[in-house]
Amino acid sequence: MLQTTLLVGTVGLCAPPPLSRRVVLRGAQPLAALSRPAVAQRSAVSCSTVDYRSTTVTVGTAAVPVSIWSPPSASSSVTPLSYDYRIDLGRIAAKLKVGWLGWLPAKSYKLACAGAAAPEAPTAKPGDAILFTHGFLGSRFDMAHVCEALAAAGFTVLAPELPESLAASFTPDGEAGSRAAIVAATRSQLLPDAQRWGVFGHSAGAGTVLTLGGAYALGRAALAPGFRGFDGADPLFLVSSEADGCDQLLKSSGVDIAESIEADAKMGRPTDIVADPRLAFAGSAGAARRCALLYSPTLSTRLAQEGAPLPCHISFLWEGVNDAMIDFLAPLLPLAKGLGLFVLDFDVYMAQRDSARVADDLVPALLRFYGRSAASTDET
Repeated sequence: MLQTTLLVGTVGLCAPPPLSRRVVLRGAQPLAALSRPAVAQRSAVSCSTVDYRSTTVTVGTAAVPVSIWSPPSASSSVTPLSYDYRIDLGRIAAKLKVGWLGWLPAKSYKLACAGAAAPEAPTAKPGDAILFTHGFLGSRFDMAHVCEALAAAGFTVLAPELPESLAASFTPDGEAGSRAAIVAATRSQLLPDAQRWGVFGHSAGAGTVLTLGGAYALGRAALAPGFRGFDGADPLFLVSSEADGCDQLLKSSGVDIAESIEADAKMGRPTDIVADPRLAFAGSAGAARRCALLYSPTLSTRLAQEGAPLPCHISFLWEGVNDAMIDFLAPLLPLAKGLGLFVLDFDVYMAQRDSARVADDLVPALLRFYGRSAASTDET
């Protein structure tokens, strides 16, 4: 039932301030814009100086697409960048066993680069790498703005397409096509010599972040996670909003992030709780710690003073992806509501359009988190 309710208008289950100088992003594809003029205007901005390429890894019999952002090399050619983004509703309907909706169309976009540059300079060392894991019905470009910023700060960032992607571009090969198997193949096939790893994810991708085996010395960041506790030793950054429809749904089933944080603390795993993104991993340098950024109507006084809404489930994603979803999925919203489907904040986001404002806070916080880890640990 839950899968069916998430068919339309969702990308998951359960940019920093403008620079004063112009910078460019290196890539291998021509610049293109979305079909809607308003989207193109928002996307056509200066980009970070990073390299980007798309490749595949072999997982069982499937060729799984992977996006790679990395610091620029001396031999890189400077060209504008765009991302090949695709929404295939027919295949998603088939995955969700609502085949009568298999007639729904697919649409492809060229999303111009996010243009998110690092406002601070984390100390990434050679061999430092970070993975991004997207949510249910998400995409490897869902947080391209964060991936670009991390690459500008010196990290190599890899984002594999996972089995439940909106693109639905490959058929998972049984257990060999699980999220954990795809993450393992991405690491071993593309960066086998990486010295230290970090990982971050949204929604179901946040669940992946919290359950992956092995050490991620650069830390684990889980956005909209449905947090049930974490007993690992890696640095941890949790981000959750009480206005998130998924969070509200999980609470009704007994999953509460505040209670889980309290339970972890009783087990000797304390987590600092902040309501202002500017306080997350701020202050003096030192070993990264556990921190939870909780957007709450009672705690987030700055947002209340500004009259801004709390983030919803997809507010954390890159504006370019959210604009594309609105372009394609908004006409289907009346159908979804007519069928009684829970659209998981898609309608809420259409009203508040707050991805850019959330990114202004979240991207610097993530840069501080991984930068502090990179500077404070020599673990491999």
